[in-house]
Amino acid sequence: ILSFDGSFDDKPHYRMIKELFEQMFTVPPMHKKSKPFVDHIFLFSIIEDKIWFRNYQILETEGEYSLSEVGPRFVMELVRIFDGSFGGPTIYENPRYVNPNKMRSMVKQQQASKSRQRQQGTAIRKNKLAARQAKSMRKDPLEDVFN
Repeated sequence: ILSFDGSFDDKPHYRMIKELFEQMFTVPPMHKKSKPFVDHIFLFSIIEDKIWFRNYQILETEGEYSLSEVGPRFVMELVRIFDGSFGGPTIYENPRYVNPNKMRSMVKQQQASKSRQRQQGTAIRKNKLAARQAKSMRKDPLEDVFN
């Protein structure tokens, strides 16, 4: 059994994903490998623009039915939908998706800027210390005696 959240009917790209999942997971009627009973439910729901998948097993105890999550479970984030199988014009692109490589690059840049600031601070302190030492050093009165 496939169960979809009502949010799949709200937006066209989610309707397309729902149709894709239905075609992937549905067993055709009277298929030679189909079972005469139903013992699993695949639940698809949309929370915060991410597709959550859960796999439940239907348990029957003394005439009562209950669900037990058996896994796997995962969360999918829709990045892009192409017109073709693996390419072609883009039908939908998620505006909030940030590439992980871009995130790592931003973190490295922040760390590099912190390092640069530390180095600049060290250089400024050394210059101030050298200026203070030059100012505090007095001329030795005996320096010109032997010249």
